Amino acid sequence: MAKHSNNIGVSIVAGVNPGYEGGRFAIHEPASAAEHVRKIAGELGIEGEIFPGLCLYQKDRGCPAGGEPAGILFTIAFADALNAFDALRRRLGQEFMSVITPPSHGVPTRGVIIDFGEGDLKDIALRWQEAAAGMLPKLGFHLSGAVFEAGGKICGQAEANPARIKDLKAWTKASRGLIQVIKPGVRPVFRRVGYHTLRDG
Repeated sequence: MAKHSNNIGVSIVAGVNPGYEGGRFAIHEPASAAEHVRKIAGELGIEGEIFPGLCLYQKDRGCPAGGEPAGILFTIAFADALNAFDALRRRLGQEFMSVITPPSHGVPTRGVIIDFGEGDLKDIALRWQEAAAGMLPKLGFHLSGAVFEAGGKICGQAEANPARIKDLKAWTKASRGLIQVIKPGVRPVFRRVGYHTLRDG
């Protein structure tokens, strides 16, 4: 993707399985998911770093146990590059995909980045999934996010979906609690972000 003075930082959690059909899906491993996203992004001219990861959302919304294999894309792109990212979404067969940007370029909300340090990606993902499921009944909303492996460390990120989360203070407090359950002592970094949802129609 071409350089431009108005380029902005973008992150995307790109799932790779277009439908589970009762729990069956084609790409099982985060490394394979990252490679698949890397291939299609390259064909579309999208440059950036792509890390192996697992996307974590509600099981009753189709998330498999331990998370959905995904490629976590970080790139520098035009502020108006959503068409390219939507093409990526369609090529991956995804019903929808979230694009995270600076707050001035999307619906303003709150996000968090997490450095879990050394560890096992799948173990951290499973802890996240189980902790979020346990907190859901009391909170009334699900703490979705993604974990990925980068530079020998396990990292995480999450955003408060503005379509679902209205109380950002409650989301921030709950996210802090979730992270401490996953790995005590970790210090997350919260930030303001912009949120875009790409979807069919």
